[in-house]
Amino acid sequence: HVLKSDLYDTQGGTTAEATHCGVMGGTLDILFKSFAGVSIYKDSLHIKPALPKHWHRLSFKIILKKNLFSIDITGNNIKIRHIRKAAEQINIEVGEQTYSMSDKDNLIIHYAKKAL
Repeated sequence: HVLKSDLYDTQGGTTAEATHCGVMGGTLDILFKSFAGVSIYKDSLHIKPALPKHWHRLSFKIILKKNLFSIDITGNNIKIRHIRKAAEQINIEVGEQTYSMSDKDNLIIHYAKKAL
């Protein structure tokens, strides 16, 4: 709804000047931090999904230290694909478990689903 309000000018005249990057950035921030549960701490990518009950999937790409990852959150699985590798090792943390992506191209992690 938030993105549509900006793209389709549902508030009556505020989009004529330009789209509101703050609205778009804030919307993406909510998706990443709240629903995907993504945060970066001590050079590790932390993922703690909390998808709404009616969502079946959330997919996105993220760059961390010149590494490009594709992340696909579905049901009780997080699928991570290492698309572009840099020399530096990247750790992924889900719950109490840490996974190293330095020697992997793909990783499937099972997690206890926390739905909103």
